[in-house]
Amino acid sequence: GSHVSNTGLIAHFRFEEKSGTVAINEVGVRTEGDEEVTNGTFDTNITGWDSLGGWAFDSSQKAIHASGVSSDYLTKSGVLVIGRLYKYEVTTSGLDTSNFIQIYSGGAHAIHQDNASQSGTFVATSADFKVRGVSPSADIFIDNVSVKEYATTDGTYVNAPAITTNIP
Repeated sequence: GSHVSNTGLIAHFRFEEKSGTVAINEVGVRTEGDEEVTNGTFDTNITGWDSLGGWAFDSSQKAIHASGVSSDYLTKSGVLVIGRLYKYEVTTSGLDTSNFIQIYSGGAHAIHQDNASQSGTFVATSADFKVRGVSPSADIFIDNVSVKEYATTDGTYVNAPAITTNIP
């Protein structure tokens, strides 16, 4: 299928080609839900987050992972529903080839080694959302953490409008 996106609204289409026309048979719409995490911008502290190990507040208004620590988790407990689809966003810095962050919900969903705004989707396998930092030799930072549920509404259209193509 294909999809069209405009400011968070995503429509999925299934196309069937028949003699030079394309009929749209199914349409699904994906929308973002409410924010699931609080204090994802770490404006004054890491209140509301459970910190295992080296995560601590930094005056630059980010969470910092202390250098020399091999693997620590920053956790928001009980914010997800198992089996549901979520979109996450996080801004990272201090990452390189020797350190990284992982996005967790009962298991690793993504690994990031780039210094940028990161995003992706995952199906929750735990009620907890975690960011795991692995940094044997440097400080790594995260900020602007966001997690929103994706809700999908599916629909079927019979005899939908056809789109003419140049394929015979």
